[in-house]
Amino acid sequence: MSTFSVSDRFAVADELFLIGHHEYTGKRHAGDEVFGLGLAAAVLIELGWQRAIALDEGAVVIRTTPTFSGDPVLDHVLGKVAAQEPVTHAAASWIDYLREDLYVLVAERLKRQGIIEEVQRGVLSRQNRLVAVNPFVAARPRSLMLGVLRDPPGRRQAPADAHYAVLAGLVAGMEMWEAIPTVGPDEAAGNAALLLDRMHPAEQAIIKGVATTKAALARRVRR
Repeated sequence: MSTFSVSDRFAVADELFLIGHHEYTGKRHAGDEVFGLGLAAAVLIELGWQRAIALDEGAVVIRTTPTFSGDPVLDHVLGKVAAQEPVTHAAASWIDYLREDLYVLVAERLKRQGIIEEVQRGVLSRQNRLVAVNPFVAARPRSLMLGVLRDPPGRRQAPADAHYAVLAGLVAGMEMWEAIPTVGPDEAAGNAALLLDRMHPAEQAIIKGVATTKAALARRVRR
C-alpha cells in the first residue's frame, strides 16, 4: 500500500480553482468536465496528504481513517469512498466519477474563506461569475507554481516545492495551457513530466489518472 508524502498545505483544490480562473474577470481557463477532473484529483491528493486515504496495488483508493475532517469538500469525497466499501476502485475511476461534484463545493469553500465572491457580469445580465476578492492573492498560486514549473529538478533531485509541483502536474494533465500563457505548451508539458517523475508514487498515479480519464472522455464524445 502506498501512503502519501506530507504537505503542510491542504488546499490543492482551492489553488487549482484559482489558477483555473482569471484573477480579474473570473473567466474559466478550462471546460466543465476537464476542470472537474482536475479538482477531483486535487481533492484525492488532499485526502492523501491528510492520511485519510492511501493507494493500494493498481492505484486502488483505500480509506485509512474512520473519521471525517469536518471540511465539506474532503468529507464529500471521503463519504463517497466509504459508501462503496468493501468494493474499491482505482484512482482514475474516482476522478471520472467525481468530476461533476466538486466545482461548486470548492467554490463554496473559497467563498467561506473570503477569497472569491459571486458578482453579476453586467447590468442587464442574469449570469454571475466568481471573481477574486483580491486579485493579487488569487494570482499567487499561479506565480508560485510557475516558479517551480520553469525550474524543474535535476535527475536525482526532488521538486523544490512538492505542493506546487503537484499543481503543475495537474495543470499539465488537464492541458490547461490558457492558465499559463507565459509558458509554451511544449515547455510546460516537458517540465511537468520531469516534475512528475520525481513525485511520490501515489501522487503520480492520481495525476496520471487525470490525463487518462480526459483521453477516455474525449473518445466517448467522438463515438
